[in-house]
Amino acid sequence: MDDLKRPTASTDPAAYAGLTELGRQIASEQDATLAQHDLSAVRLRVLHETLALPRPRRSRAGVYALGAAVVAAAALTFVILRLDRGAEPDHLAFRVGGKAVEGDALDNWWSAPADQPLPIEFSDGTTVALEPKSRARVLEVGQSGAHIVLESGASSIHVVPRESARWQVSAGPFLVQVVGTRFDLEWVADDDVFVLRLHEGKVNLSGCLFGEGRSVVAGETVRASCKTRQYEIATRDTSEAAARPSAAPPGTASAVAPKADSREDEKHAAAEHAAQRAPSWRLLAHAGKYKQALEAANAAGFDEVLADAGASDLALLGDAARYSGRPGQAIAAYEMLRTRFPGTSRGATAAYSMARTHFDQRGAYAEAARWFQQYLQEQPSGPLAREARGRLMESLQRSGDGAGARRVAEAYLKRYPEGPHATVAKSLTEKTR
Repeated sequence: MDDLKRPTASTDPAAYAGLTELGRQIASEQDATLAQHDLSAVRLRVLHETLALPRPRRSRAGVYALGAAVVAAAALTFVILRLDRGAEPDHLAFRVGGKAVEGDALDNWWSAPADQPLPIEFSDGTTVALEPKSRARVLEVGQSGAHIVLESGASSIHVVPRESARWQVSAGPFLVQVVGTRFDLEWVADDDVFVLRLHEGKVNLSGCLFGEGRSVVAGETVRASCKTRQYEIATRDTSEAAARPSAAPPGTASAVAPKADSREDEKHAAAEHAAQRAPSWRLLAHAGKYKQALEAANAAGFDEVLADAGASDLALLGDAARYSGRPGQAIAAYEMLRTRFPGTSRGATAAYSMARTHFDQRGAYAEAARWFQQYLQEQPSGPLAREARGRLMESLQRSGDGAGARRVAEAYLKRYPEGPHATVAKSLTEKTR
């Protein structure tokens, strides 16, 4: 049985030395592969150098050495093939302003400085450039993409097309779903104006006016406002023509303005002209001109406007004040709405709007939590229930009520396991384990 013993340096020094040298070559080639990924050259060199090894004398020990060399070469080939395929990480890595972001900072808000854009770069090559003074956060990151929330301002986004790519960008009530494309996005929260300019590819736009979704293709620009319930879609070829006012050909009857035949017509024309010069706060607010609307309401007497306004006007006035950065007046309008119209859906929505005002503009997180809870008590299955639960969780966390935030997080994950606040909820529940 002595001839079946494993070869050692004492039984076959030449074979052992050859195998040792082959091991060094394999290790060297692995390092070169990882550093350069020149896989085709690696295969050729390994094959050539393996075949060029000196042949040991024909003994069973030599057969063992050659077999070991073949196995080692096969193992290297397997490693190379694995590198060819590229093992995907659990999720994409990303950097903000050139600095790597760790998992515990995933739900942080990122604000671009006033004088320069802020780049957000992902490991697959996707880039998000926040324009100056813009604010956003990366809500969730996976293998195939991420969910980005544009809180305010504008950004230029280039998603690298991949077969499995799944990207989402939220802006107010609107959601853009992307596979691979390049587009500009703008969200002016103060005026409730959403603008999407698509340069390449195709996206699906959903939320608010667009229901379950509408496809937007390259060359189209979408401008929408959820408050005014209006939107327009222009193409690159027709946008300039649409922007120009239409004019009748010279010499036609429509090119000549009709002359008033009576004093009544003159009065009507004068009244119409005056209305155009000084529109009411309602017209301005419905047009999305919230700052001008609030100025008109103040000029008419804010308290008097509150006293005369109905439920819809109070909600509109509160929104105009909130979007104009006047939280005190916004809360006054919402409180008047809830006092005069208790138990209505508008009254419940006013509670949600008050919560947002306290959270976003005053940083009064405990007060925000109280009003989010009030909305959920009045509308547990209302249209804003999911958002209210997510914002309630954030409010409790920021107010220092960690236990309350975790309870809401657990309930949120049961109801909305894939909701926009799911990542934040998971991070809160994991801290208790």
